[in-house]
Amino acid sequence: MSCESDQGRFDFPSIFEGGGILSRDFEIAEESGTTLADAEIEFRVAGSETVALTLSVGDGLTLTSTAAGAWVITVDQIAPVTLSPGVYSYNLKTTDADDMPQFYIGGTLTILNR
Repeated sequence: MSCESDQGRFDFPSIFEGGGILSRDFEIAEESGTTLADAEIEFRVAGSETVALTLSVGDGLTLTSTAAGAWVITVDQIAPVTLSPGVYSYNLKTTDADDMPQFYIGGTLTILNR
């Protein structure tokens, strides 16, 4: 999959304001045969371009496996999440060893009022 319209979907479970995101692995059977170099998730206020939270390698994300054809990206446990109540959309952006960005997975995170 090489464009956002072809990506898979994963909606994070809803959490209450001040709650946390549990650790989650994203396994990607990448087909080009290159290794994984980087990953990033930007949570945006749904329907806008406003970035509310960014997770990057070493700051919320771990590259668990970078092997060609068998990437595993771990979203670390994050508590508390410092987002206001609302719906946030995200895309998981990966960059391979050839510096090619891809968007494999996207979805939402809903923060509920306490």
